[in-house]
Amino acid sequence: MDEGHCSFERLGKHTHDVICVSVFMGSDGTNRIVSGSCDDTLKVWNAESGVCERTLLGHTYSVMCVSMFMGSDGTNRIVSGSSDHTLKVWNAESGLCERTLLGHTHSVMCVSVFMGSDTEHRIVSGSCDDTLKVWNTESGLCERTLQGHTNSVMCVSVFKGSDGTNRIVSGSCDDTLKVWNAESGVCERTLQGHTKSVYCVSVFMGSDGTNRIVSGSDDKTLKVWNAESGLCERTLQGHTKSVICVSMFMGSDGFPRFVIGSGKSVKMLNCKYLTLIADLRRKVKELEEIIEELKSLPGGYYYLEAKKDFEERRGIKRKDFDSLE
Repeated sequence: MDEGHCSFERLGKHTHDVICVSVFMGSDGTNRIVSGSCDDTLKVWNAESGVCERTLLGHTYSVMCVSMFMGSDGTNRIVSGSSDHTLKVWNAESGLCERTLLGHTHSVMCVSVFMGSDTEHRIVSGSCDDTLKVWNTESGLCERTLQGHTNSVMCVSVFKGSDGTNRIVSGSCDDTLKVWNAESGVCERTLQGHTKSVYCVSVFMGSDGTNRIVSGSDDKTLKVWNAESGLCERTLQGHTKSVICVSMFMGSDGFPRFVIGSGKSVKMLNCKYLTLIADLRRKVKELEEIIEELKSLPGGYYYLEAKKDFEERRGIKRKDFDSLE
């Protein structure tokens, strides 16, 4: 994106690199930004004034990931993951650390929050100990550990499957993604196709009502997967460096866009043509099914008539085209 089309407001400084950021609305209706840094702290900023309202102290190593959720008391909570192997849950209004989640044995690289079937929030975290853990936000207890990756878990997202059950999708340095049942903890499928570490993942709803997973990798590609079947529907090439981050939003024309970070560039991909291709494939499949049905009828009369009609129509269109030359 051209920097000339953007305006920037400097919010102040951490004393080391900023690794992660999230946004939430405060109880006063004003947006806040929370940032996590290699200076071992998080900072909460007023998005309107740019003032740092509080610094969250407690982690002893770099803060690698951050997410937000609404507590049962209606107060925003911040959950952060760190290289100190812990997650911490903070009261976003007071800045107090309410609990520390212990269980990972290596750096916590990614975190997401979802609503369980019992309407209580759960935290899912991924770590360099090759596991994911699902935590109860109220008790802080680890309810289950998801094992199956053979290298560091770098990214995680949650979506609702067609059966109404939450699924967790994780990406790893073992070059794969895995889709887990969030209720049982069972790995339902492994998505194979990337040739290097998977760094980022996002989920969006396709035009056919089926969830798609989009993943970015150190192999410089993005892949779009059917979340139900696990099949890779397409590979998006063109980046010259690792794809580090990806997000998705719906454009005003009703088609999804991907925002992709790779190297020093930020690119936006209009997915309109992906949707049109998916629609075309569905129509081709329907046509193939009709043809097979016609072939199966006794004598093959209807199939031959349809074939004749098709060839005549194609001949007319070819004749019209030739006349333009």
